[in-house]
Amino acid sequence: MLRGWIDKIEGEIAGWAFDDNNPMQSISLDIYRRGIFSKILADKPRSDLQFLGAGQINYGFYISTPPTVRSDEIVFGRYIDEYIIQSSTARQSHLVNCVYHPIIIENIDKRSIIYSGASTTTDLDLLERICQAAARAEKKSADEYGPLWGMIVASRHAEFVRILEAGGGQKLGDYLSELGRQPLAFGFFEGPDAHTAAESSILFRNAAATAIFDRILSLAEALGCIYVENPEQGGWGQVIDADPDDLIDRIAEALRISNLQPPIGGFWGLPTRFGAVNKRMLDALYAASRISTIHKTFNLDGVTEIGGGAGFAAHYSLIMGVAPYKIIDLPTMGAVQAYTLRNHKGLKLYGEELRDARIELAPTFDFAASPNRKYDLLFNMDSLPEIETNAAIAYLNDARKNGYRYLLSINQESGANVDQWSQSKVKSLVQRAGGYTLINRHRDWMRPGYVEELYAISPI
Repeated sequence: MLRGWIDKIEGEIAGWAFDDNNPMQSISLDIYRRGIFSKILADKPRSDLQFLGAGQINYGFYISTPPTVRSDEIVFGRYIDEYIIQSSTARQSHLVNCVYHPIIIENIDKRSIIYSGASTTTDLDLLERICQAAARAEKKSADEYGPLWGMIVASRHAEFVRILEAGGGQKLGDYLSELGRQPLAFGFFEGPDAHTAAESSILFRNAAATAIFDRILSLAEALGCIYVENPEQGGWGQVIDADPDDLIDRIAEALRISNLQPPIGGFWGLPTRFGAVNKRMLDALYAASRISTIHKTFNLDGVTEIGGGAGFAAHYSLIMGVAPYKIIDLPTMGAVQAYTLRNHKGLKLYGEELRDARIELAPTFDFAASPNRKYDLLFNMDSLPEIETNAAIAYLNDARKNGYRYLLSINQESGANVDQWSQSKVKSLVQRAGGYTLINRHRDWMRPGYVEELYAISPI
């Protein structure tokens, strides 16, 4: 295992590194800064490394840097397929921007993530239903993907589509049993790239664990399980020593959920008494808590979610008593959601006949085509900005026509460009659609850079 650090990048790049499996052999590093910057042998004496106890101290390296290198730039070294990064605040600059509790980064080397393992099913009838529903939906959906999702489906969903078209069976079950590590999981469990990084890099695992711990703290604060620290009044930074198991127990009690684990596998998460806990699970738990609160406060009928990801928000909402619940999504994602929600009673896949369904999965074109008789709340998280603008506005217009009363949105407003196509902002979308009145707007409790908005919908 590679051990080391980059200590300095101003004036020179300096650090140390060695292979823990062969500490007496100096190693050659590729130093990256906007591509490969230099190759260096880590064989210089560093008297300050005596604490390592590895048998020698000749692990240092020094490289003169051009004047264009800033002290806050991200520079890292690579040895075979392992990495070292720079120390101090600069080495964690990206992570600092992605957490609400930057103080916990001081503890980054004390936490790691574990692999969840597989989550299998022997229900071949369910797998056959999933294939049949996907085939029915796919006939009408190919022209509705839009620029971003069209690219994702063509590249990352191709293998899954072939399995569905072949009739599924046990091969489909095997694929879905470790869903988190599949290319299809890009966007909700990061897929094979993150899986490979987690297997090979302790630095990745430490950083991922820290980000998950930040989410646990944020969810506990949002639910009132712990108090929010105030840097102006003192007592700042005590959360660094919080026990994840204790926090998860408090969260489960507040939400009245006895099992936080989603019924899928193949993902990495922070180890707790409930098993591996992943960021997406925590985001979905928060979303479900907001759905449940709004559902009860306004005495609403069911919920329709546009773009349901792996179906986690639906899964937790149903456990919290929110029903009926409907998800509108692409055929491939509907297949994933069917697998995630397979243990819930009253599951209706597209094209099936089932009265009084508690959870219904349908393709995107079904939203406008089906009259709404029992859904009051329209919910979206992580996808309205990524939907082609005219299609997103059409969803909002159809929601008014079909009698939806409220819209809950948890989305980012970056307006990022994807292949010369700019993502939308929900605030702009509802203004263009018309008939939406903002009730409240605030920063998302869970993720820096995300916004939660609740709108009242005027009927047409």
